[in-house]
Amino acid sequence: MTKFWELFKSSVVLQFSLAVIVTLTVCALYLQGRAVPLELIGAWMLILGFVFGQKVQQSINQNRAK
Repeated sequence: MTKFWELFKSSVVLQFSLAVIVTLTVCALYLQGRAVPLELIGAWMLILGFVFGQKVQQSINQNRAK
């Protein structure tokens, strides 16, 4: 549980939670046959890019520290 709070403090949990929520929303709209607004798709791509960019940057920083 301590690891969870460390990740929460560094906002990793929040980032991935937001990414999953938006991804599920886009998928649900698509599967229901409803139009997915371009704004939502843009926000989805922005969030995914930010989340995975942060993950890559954290990996780079950890490797430099070694």
